[in-house]
Amino acid sequence: MSQFRLYDLQPQVISATNNCMANKILKVLVIGDTHDSPDIPDKSRFGWFAKHIRKTKPDIVVQIGDFVTLDSCTHYIRDDSYTAKIDKPIFMKDMESMDLAMEEFNYYLGKYKVKKYLTLGNHEKRMFRKEDANPSFYGMCQKEFYSICRDYDWEVVPYGEYLMLGGVGFIHAPINPMGKEYGGEASERQVANKSKIDIVFGHSHRAQDNRVSKISPIKNDFTRIINVGCAMPHNHIESYAKHSLTGWTYQICELKIWDNHIQEVNNISMETLERDYGKKKS
Repeated sequence: MSQFRLYDLQPQVISATNNCMANKILKVLVIGDTHDSPDIPDKSRFGWFAKHIRKTKPDIVVQIGDFVTLDSCTHYIRDDSYTAKIDKPIFMKDMESMDLAMEEFNYYLGKYKVKKYLTLGNHEKRMFRKEDANPSFYGMCQKEFYSICRDYDWEVVPYGEYLMLGGVGFIHAPINPMGKEYGGEASERQVANKSKIDIVFGHSHRAQDNRVSKISPIKNDFTRIINVGCAMPHNHIESYAKHSLTGWTYQICELKIWDNHIQEVNNISMETLERDYGKKKS
């Protein structure tokens, strides 16, 4: 899964658990959109995540996508514009920042071994668009990105594909019939009404927990949709949303899964992580 591959729009399903885990309580730690970039030079939060993982010992860690912002690849700012010369980083600066973030995470994870997955988001998708617009460089950005992920033992789930864990689907954002990410204030309810399985996603940065009853011969059948919020520094607002009413939720999310459903949810705020694992505590 983590090997170099060119961008593919066709959604697929990747199963990361086998039949022997079907009756097990599966503990998954989900890290929402982190939006690492050179504009956030302090990488301490990635150490907090790792320290919490060592303490709580989940079975699997999922970073739900938009690990990086990739402003170097945005098509909203033209490369030949004055704004680009002032504000747009070069791609390798974005990669250097990403490398530092993953290094911080792995340093504090220490010798503790846990399976780690990164489900690509729309901000990682920027590099595919960038390469598509510059065919002579096609694949070069991806090669650098995938190389860093491989160096730090992150398995990459391509954009638009589901990572299946214990019967639950993990994806950056579910894709609607028009090929766009579900978004907006009611997106979780829309997904819950349409989905046959529980789904965990990010993208909007607003935490939600929607449970919808289903007509079924199975007693008390339901679908549960979790939006995990974001894992940026508390109250950080990305430049594209500076003048918006965001309502963003800053946290990570612990899930317990059994019987093909999300059964328990525990959210830990970024403020709590800083208080428990910040610089004043070893």
